[in-house]
Amino acid sequence: MVTAVAAQGPADAAGIRGPESTVSVGPRDYPAGTDIITAINEDTVDRAVDIQRVILERGAGDIVVLEVWRKGETRNVEVALEVVD
Repeated sequence: MVTAVAAQGPADAAGIRGPESTVSVGPRDYPAGTDIITAINEDTVDRAVDIQRVILERGAGDIVVLEVWRKGETRNVEVALEVVD
């Protein structure tokens, strides 16, 4: 689940979306209306560490392909990696 997207960063440039709002369930708030990354380079994503592992094996300028679920539809998104401050 995408919890934030850095403005003008690689994910933003690729059209990845963070939460549109939050939903409160009891004392906790949860992101709503956000993209969910289901695969990276055709490898299933179960946890955030799955994405981190792939990205840390790559360098700036490399391209990764994310499978993203948004509002009932799945699509593939190419993201060019860069170092962001």
